[in-house]
Amino acid sequence: MSASDSVATPSAGRLRRRFQFLLPAVLAAGVARGAGAQDGGPPPTPVRVAPVVERLVQDRLSLTGEVRASLKSTVAADGEGRVLEVVVREGEMVAAGAVLARLDETGARLSLARLEARGLVAAAVTDVRQAELDRAELDLTRLEQLAADRASRPRELDDARAAVAIARARLAEAKADRQVIEAETAIAADELADAVIHAPFDGTVVRRHTDPGRWMERGGAVVDLVARGRYQVWLDIPQRLRPALASEDATVGVRVDAAGRSWPPARPVIVPLVDPEARTFPAYLWVEDPSGLLADGMSAIGSVPAGQAALRTLVPRDALLQNAAGFYVFVVRDTGQGPPAAMPATVRVLFDLDDVVAVSGPLAEGDLVVVEGNERLFPMMPVTPVPADADNAATGPAATAAD
Repeated sequence: MSASDSVATPSAGRLRRRFQFLLPAVLAAGVARGAGAQDGGPPPTPVRVAPVVERLVQDRLSLTGEVRASLKSTVAADGEGRVLEVVVREGEMVAAGAVLARLDETGARLSLARLEARGLVAAAVTDVRQAELDRAELDLTRLEQLAADRASRPRELDDARAAVAIARARLAEAKADRQVIEAETAIAADELADAVIHAPFDGTVVRRHTDPGRWMERGGAVVDLVARGRYQVWLDIPQRLRPALASEDATVGVRVDAAGRSWPPARPVIVPLVDPEARTFPAYLWVEDPSGLLADGMSAIGSVPAGQAALRTLVPRDALLQNAAGFYVFVVRDTGQGPPAAMPATVRVLFDLDDVVAVSGPLAEGDLVVVEGNERLFPMMPVTPVPADADNAATGPAATAAD
């Protein structure tokens, strides 16, 4: 970017101040005409307005991207068996831990019962082996006392010592067998629990992969689950724009026309990996969607710094409305008689600049566009324009000059 470009590119704060300075002068004539309107017809609707401005700003390039859920997963079955029921349907929202499906658990339950019974037997055998060891150690102790008094034969002492060693080995074997059974029991308990498949996180079911009656293999797909509320917008950015994004102040704005949502420009996360064929690198931004209108796979538009400056028409973001034909704004026009009226003007959104938007369309600097109350207007509706920052008029430029 040239030095002239950087000087000519105003900040969002300077743009807001220019809106504030221009607004009172543009409003004066329209308000005066509305004050002298004749009675009759519906009363004018008060609306808040802001002026259209034209400024030399850094140009931006619009790129098509994709909305991706921050977390999505094909939930798989940890166990196997016949599917008894799938509790959820496509489009249903589920909480983490909610039941998604159930498998036939008859086999797992019988295996667990058999192993629990074997565990009881192993515990009894262990007790017997412990008693045998205690008896053998007691016999050895007595023979050792007799041997000290030379009242026993060496062969008897050797047999007693061997009996203790055998009893200890048998006890160790019984304990090991009991541990194996306990481990197998724990595995069987897990398999029984695996017969119920739970949601790993809060989300929306977008696809079912199975139905009751089917055989589910271990690791088989049950449903596709997509997290809700937070998404990523991915863009493939031409590598020639990499220098324009190198600055810490470089931001990218995004909008999703299908959902009628847009987000203020923010610093993107750049992935340093260039596609050798397209010569583009991926970048993404995190966006919040409390409205629930976004969906994984939606098309998105990203506004990326292009490193150039151009004269653009700027309107406040709140002035934009959208219908099936695209974006439009309500402009306050003089009708020649009576109060001013709200007239729709179709615009094409070029890119975002914080709380203002660069557009192209039948607008000129100084035109007043409705920024509050526009959702209830219809064409040719009489209005009473009120400055959007009227509440701060006492601290505005006029008050400062009077001081």
